[in-house]
Amino acid sequence: MSITKNQPIRLIHTFGRIINWFVPKSSKKKTTEHLRYQSVIALSLIIGSSGFPFIFIFYVMGYPHVAAVVLWSFAAFYFIPFICRWGASVKVASHLVSINYYQCHFCLAMLFGGISAPNTMWFIALPMIAILTGGISHGVLWGMITTLSILGLYGLELYELVYFPKALNSEEILFIHSLGSIGLTYAVLSSACAYELLKESALDQRKRAERQLLNANQEVETLLHNILPIPIVSRLKAGEKTIADEFQNVSVLFFDIVGFTMISERMSPSELVHLLNDLFTMMDHIVERYKLLKVKTIGDAYMVAAGVPVVQLDHAERLALCAIDMMVQFNKWKNQAHQKYNQDLDIRMGINSGSLVAGVIGRSNFAYDVWGDTVNIAARMESHGLANHIQMSEATYSLIKNDDRFQVIPRGEIEVKGKGVMNVYFLTAATST
Repeated sequence: MSITKNQPIRLIHTFGRIINWFVPKSSKKKTTEHLRYQSVIALSLIIGSSGFPFIFIFYVMGYPHVAAVVLWSFAAFYFIPFICRWGASVKVASHLVSINYYQCHFCLAMLFGGISAPNTMWFIALPMIAILTGGISHGVLWGMITTLSILGLYGLELYELVYFPKALNSEEILFIHSLGSIGLTYAVLSSACAYELLKESALDQRKRAERQLLNANQEVETLLHNILPIPIVSRLKAGEKTIADEFQNVSVLFFDIVGFTMISERMSPSELVHLLNDLFTMMDHIVERYKLLKVKTIGDAYMVAAGVPVVQLDHAERLALCAIDMMVQFNKWKNQAHQKYNQDLDIRMGINSGSLVAGVIGRSNFAYDVWGDTVNIAARMESHGLANHIQMSEATYSLIKNDDRFQVIPRGEIEVKGKGVMNVYFLTAATST
């Protein structure tokens, strides 16, 4: 039967699922403890599996008592994963692996001639197994125990303090020694491969978690930049708790839909939201093009500021160009909106220039906002304006009147709520944009 290249991968995944079944549910994934549990369970199953040939060989060779020792020891290796499953700590489980390995080979050494027993060299695997299951300190401890045990066996035999029976002839010693070396190599190699696979799996999980965290951070960063201006985000991340800045030279624009209350009564909530989304998304692109700040939307009202939070000496000119562009694009879009939503739409715009205070308010659902008389007058310019016109205050007019790109028509004096009589102007066109 041929073996496809995917079969080893399936076997590895199956072995991994078996190992993870024995890991206690209380152990959190992607932790060192979880990886230790996986190592203990994997090594227990691998070392336990390596003992079956020796049980058969010792029994056939006429040493049933030795076969019984091996059977007991390697059966105990299969019991350790269940102890893990039942909630034993990884430290206890790790010591059980080392103790079981140690007692098995110590008993075999006592039965087969002490220091000259063919399995004595197999003790060298114990410190490495201890490191794989319990860490460096665990390995050092069992390395010292192994060293003292070998020296003890050597001393007992050297000074003839204990008689060790030489039960094996030279051919049997050579055979067991060779077979044991192969088995030890297999066990060590399998254990190292299992540990490496588990480590790579843990590293892959960690990398995936780091990528997910990075993507989440990038999404949060993008969301913050959509909510707050980039300079303000940087200041908040630097540790500023309260941000409130005064700007002397800024311009503010408001626009809203004429008769919006009546329009909203004729439309379903879903249609209304889609209409506003289409309109505001189009305006967002225009505002970004002129590098201005969209402050917020309130219902059907849309607010833009120039010269904040980054100072712009040409704030009035930028905002005037933006307003003209917004009106031009709206007039193109309103025909599509009529076909799509069956509504006739008109907008008003108002612009004012002056000083204001800008900052971040709130601790939850916080926003970057602007306050001051300049903002209030800009709102009045819009609310007291005419449909499909851009109305501006005297303050804004004085900043752009000498710019040949703009055409301005005086409207004259009007009564402005809360402000009295004001001289206002219509921005009707620009010679170039």
